[in-house]
Amino acid sequence: MEETKRSDGFDREKFYEGATWMGQQAVAESEKAVKRVEQIGAEYKKKVAESAADAFRKERVAEWALEACDRVTRETKEANQQILENALKNKQASNKITNSSLYNPSRM
Repeated sequence: MEETKRSDGFDREKFYEGATWMGQQAVAESEKAVKRVEQIGAEYKKKVAESAADAFRKERVAEWALEACDRVTRETKEANQQILENALKNKQASNKITNSSLYNPSRM
């Protein structure tokens, strides 16, 4: 029973280590996206100021800004999806190693 408690504690610790790592990766990707959107905003303001009297150019700049923000959002989602997929692959690989070592200790 004591061994089970230790094993559960180890499993829980590993789970939280993995969850923390994934969270840090997702936050890092989100911070990159925020910086990119801030750059888009600054560039948008600059382009609007350059086309002060041209309504058509202002409309094009607005479309560009929306498309750029949409692109950043999609890329961030894809990056976070990749983080999740990598974590799942690592979990599956870890389970294979753990399961094989349980049944054949010489394979460790």
